[in-house]
Amino acid sequence: MLDQRGVLFFTKDDGRQWDEASRIGQGMLEMPPSAYQLAAMRFSNSEHGLIVVSSSPFGKVSPVVAFHTSDSGHTWTSETIPVPAGPVYLSRHGGFLTVITGANQVSLLKYELKIGTRFIYTH
Repeated sequence: MLDQRGVLFFTKDDGRQWDEASRIGQGMLEMPPSAYQLAAMRFSNSEHGLIVVSSSPFGKVSPVVAFHTSDSGHTWTSETIPVPAGPVYLSRHGGFLTVITGANQVSLLKYELKIGTRFIYTH
C-alpha cells in the first residue's frame, strides 16, 4: 500500500498489521485526495518494483512520475512521464502504462527495458 506521502507499506498477515517498507522520495509531488486512481504499482519480485504517480486527476499541468527500484526499495530512481496528469493504470506485468489525460483521451506508454528503465510514448 502507498500513502499520499509516498510511504510504501506491506503486510505479512492479510492486513492485520502493516509495516513501513520504503519511501519513494517524491519531493514536491503531491497526491491529492481523489476518486480516481492516481498511483499504480507493480513488483516483479522482491527486488524490482515500479510505482507510477499522477499528481492531478485530469490534464492539469502537473507531472506523472515513475519510480523504479532494483534493491527492494532501499533506493528509488525517478523519471517524469511525458503526458498530462490523469488517472494511471499499469498492466499486470508493468509493461504498459495507460493515463487518462482528458475527456475521451487516453495515452498509452510502453516500458522499454532494453533501452533502460523508461517509458516510451506510443499511439
